[in-house]
Amino acid sequence: MSRSAPTPGAIPPKKVPRVVLQLPLDITYGRDIAIGIATYARSHGRWSFARGAGSSGTLPIPWVEDLRQDGIIGLIYGPDVRDKYLSLGVPVVNCSGRLVDVDVPSVLPDDDAIGRMAASHFIDLGYRTFGYVGVRGFGFSVRRGAGFRSALSEAGLDGHLHESAIDYAPGWSYEGQQTGLTEWAKSLPKPVAIFAPNDQVAAHASDACRRAGVMIPEDAILLGVDNDVPVCEFSDPPLSSIDSNIQVVGYRAAAMLDRLMHGEKADPLVEVVPPRGIVARRSSDAMALDDKEVAAAIRFIRENAHRDIDVETILSEVPINRRSLERRFRRSLGRTPAAEIRRCRIELAKKLLAETDKSMSEIARASGFLYPQHLASAFLQITGMTPSDYRQRAGSTPKPASVSTRRSQ
Repeated sequence: MSRSAPTPGAIPPKKVPRVVLQLPLDITYGRDIAIGIATYARSHGRWSFARGAGSSGTLPIPWVEDLRQDGIIGLIYGPDVRDKYLSLGVPVVNCSGRLVDVDVPSVLPDDDAIGRMAASHFIDLGYRTFGYVGVRGFGFSVRRGAGFRSALSEAGLDGHLHESAIDYAPGWSYEGQQTGLTEWAKSLPKPVAIFAPNDQVAAHASDACRRAGVMIPEDAILLGVDNDVPVCEFSDPPLSSIDSNIQVVGYRAAAMLDRLMHGEKADPLVEVVPPRGIVARRSSDAMALDDKEVAAAIRFIRENAHRDIDVETILSEVPINRRSLERRFRRSLGRTPAAEIRRCRIELAKKLLAETDKSMSEIARASGFLYPQHLASAFLQITGMTPSDYRQRAGSTPKPASVSTRRSQ
């Protein structure tokens, strides 16, 4: 049963909405959501914001009760916080994926798509053994793990998945957690591709691998989520991560709250934002392919997919005959060299669609297609949607304008 915040009536047309932000500004996730919210507010009329003065950016619930706010955007970590917010009688939009059962108006990263993206990335790199380090009781971890497993199952690889989990139960300690995680890392068949539901957990897994003597990326590659740059860059080696499009989450959360404050209903109750793509760093810079010629051909394709290349171009770089290359590609990846070129071009087009405002002609040329029609046909065949539909779903958040916004508290 869904629990939508009460919306007794629309705010007066000329009133400046007063919005409480319950966002932790000391973490990248909270800051990126705030940027998206500010961008929306500055392009859709004037809003007044209230938030905590400290680095946490949040206000105690009693303080929120004393404010005469028109709406709240925050991170709801549990049913008790949810119920307190909803009891205030104003629209509430949640941006936290912590709840297992999301029954309040929310805008969240598409956890299923994130898990599937991780699996696809590992499979494309030639891995056939996988690890997943989850977090017990955290909804986003459950959903991302499910998407990861589903994609592996569809590829016939679910039998090669080894799972572990962190449990932040009473009595939890980092060293106690790492003891079990280190033993798990030692036990994994190598080479292995390990996925974690966020960058902090990926950093824990990286530390466990180091303690276990498992070399990254030689023995194991590692991928996190959220592209939390400080966490990723301070890991050794730096962590690859899925960009989960958090600024767009904030932008769309503000749009949802705007509708709620004007008397509309949240439809759908939970809106999901697809991830932008993978930010590759050293932790996943390895391919698990025994066939060195195929590995060299794949690396050449991925570095040159934007150019006018074909199979003959590959053969000029890799000393092998065409029939052998085709056969060995199918054995290693299950697809042809031509299909790999087309797939890499579509991935490049996705990135450009999500992150730029380039025209379809410009994107087609920049991703190796001669004409927009060729891009559209290949895109529809591979993704099941048109480039325009993908751009609309993925969105792109413009940088906030340097315009002052009234703020209190």
